[in-house]
Amino acid sequence: MRKTHTRCGAGRAFGLVELLVSIAVISVLAALLITAVSRVRMSAQITESTANMRQCFTYSMLYAQENKGVYPAAYSITTAVNTTWLNVLWAYAYPDIDFPGYGRDMEGSIFYTPLIEEGAAARTFGTNTHLSYQYREGLYNLLDDPGNIAYLGDVKTSSGLTTAQINPRNNGQVGLVFLDGHLELREAGDIPSDPADYFWRATRP
Repeated sequence: MRKTHTRCGAGRAFGLVELLVSIAVISVLAALLITAVSRVRMSAQITESTANMRQCFTYSMLYAQENKGVYPAAYSITTAVNTTWLNVLWAYAYPDIDFPGYGRDMEGSIFYTPLIEEGAAARTFGTNTHLSYQYREGLYNLLDDPGNIAYLGDVKTSSGLTTAQINPRNNGQVGLVFLDGHLELREAGDIPSDPADYFWRATRP
């Protein structure tokens, strides 16, 4: 009788190849899933951040309506006390809560962005410092073409929005609210670098 020999080694080898292929497929799928989750998370954070920016502008308008049309200045120095628009609007938006400080200390409020960077110096949003210095009386409602004048935006380490402070933290774009209330996400390269531009100072050459 002829004996049949089984090649057990080949079977084991085939199983190992299958295992390696399965691991490779799972690794690819895991990488794709992580990328997708990261994108969804970024999108959600951008949505939250821009929603907070809109609310900041809404409170700025309400403040102006109750203060003879005067918007809060980016910075205000009186009697040796340095305050910002954040101090002013915080007291207006949260009258029963003491001002917590800047940056990450503002978490949970409309003045916070989940996209804020690490570090004590990091800031969330800033109002247009160039505009504030150009029109110290703060009567922005009288300006022409408000849809092309920046009021509020993402910043790096200051409570004032300037050419040097624009922060493309929204997946490479800068969140901006204009004086007419509309919001845009713009590439940093599409924002005028000249502080004398109408975008910044609302003045024509």
